[in-house]
Amino acid sequence: MTRALAIIDGEHYLSTIRDALEELPYEFVAAHLVGGTEKLRGGEDYGVPLVDSLAAALEHDPEVVVDLSDEPVLGPPDRLRLASRALALGLPYVGADFRFDPPALEPFELPSIGIVGTGKRVGKTAVGAHTARVLSERYDVVVVAMGRGGPAEPEMAETPPTVDDLLALSRSGRHAASDYLEDAVLAGVVTVGCRRAGGGLAGAPFVSNVRE
Repeated sequence: MTRALAIIDGEHYLSTIRDALEELPYEFVAAHLVGGTEKLRGGEDYGVPLVDSLAAALEHDPEVVVDLSDEPVLGPPDRLRLASRALALGLPYVGADFRFDPPALEPFELPSIGIVGTGKRVGKTAVGAHTARVLSERYDVVVVAMGRGGPAEPEMAETPPTVDDLLALSRSGRHAASDYLEDAVLAGVVTVGCRRAGGGLAGAPFVSNVRE
């Protein structure tokens, strides 16, 4: 069976949690108590070791995080934060009626860094361009930009586009302010433009041409 870390709270009776750990189709190797401790006497035995954090649970080699908590201890904002931490550790996060999986990363032989943000106006271009400029002082940097207005086929900008280049793109009906063009202008490095459609809660797109 799949090795799992249980997320539990003190609102649930001890017997309820223990029975759930026995009933669910996982091999629970540890549990993380996220709150509701004011209703506990202390010394409760859940049948598995208790850990103080998700990171500490890695010592038990879990393969998935199973959320057995509920409101009011773990409401939507706190639950999503906890799920984000699990995904960052490479662990799927499963609840009663949902599942989040870490976005798949394609193998790449060279050193790489990811700068990710799914919201508008959160500083992706500024942070990405500054990072590229700093790294370009020591390395040959290529920026791969995946935006919602990127080209249908991946395109490379080997030099920063001029005003005439951008006007020509715009007049041909293409997106002349695509992320990879902005990166090329601001960072002065080679960039590759890609695109995506949709964005899940864990950051994975429905469709993307990055792999190409």
